[in-house]
Amino acid sequence: MFQVNKKILIFATALITMFISSPITRAEEIKTCDIAGTEYSYNGFIQEHSGFDINTARVVELTESLPGGGNTADSVIISAYKGTCCVSSKDETCTETANVYDIDYEVCEEMTNDSGSCIPIQILVSTSGVNLLKFYVLQLYIWAASIVGIIAVLIIVISGIQIAASGGSDQISSAKTRITQSLAGLAILFLSALILYTINPTFFTK
Repeated sequence: MFQVNKKILIFATALITMFISSPITRAEEIKTCDIAGTEYSYNGFIQEHSGFDINTARVVELTESLPGGGNTADSVIISAYKGTCCVSSKDETCTETANVYDIDYEVCEEMTNDSGSCIPIQILVSTSGVNLLKFYVLQLYIWAASIVGIIAVLIIVISGIQIAASGGSDQISSAKTRITQSLAGLAILFLSALILYTINPTFFTK
């Protein structure tokens, strides 16, 4: 019986030790801040950097960088850093946290007092849901067009070098075929942009 009780006592002591030594989120570990109504709050940051009315704007927050680039008259991309700070505490324990936003990593780090809590994000802000969707499609198109264009030009250059250095008719024929296909790809890319512009003349408007 004594052996059993001894084992129980050791087990209970280990549990208590783990509980006491477990990390607790305290106010001094997460910097206390008051961001209500400031440029570091969610609404304040978006209002300041987009110029749109936060009450009517459509906002999407991305943790992955969106390919493409450039803003339009109705939509913008904001690259920023997002962190967490304590806004309310009780008995040295943080009871309420809030997110802080800034385009400068050092400012975000200073607000949160924790260099590991600030993460890079992108915020898409648009005046309406339709404009937001159009803007997202535009960014994807810019990214895809850039990739296709770069690949096509590289293939043309490499094939041209192959034609100049080749001594066999088969290799020359193969290189000419690749050049023709690359030029066709560039033509399709141009026509797709022309079609998008014809459907909506403001699609590429910056």
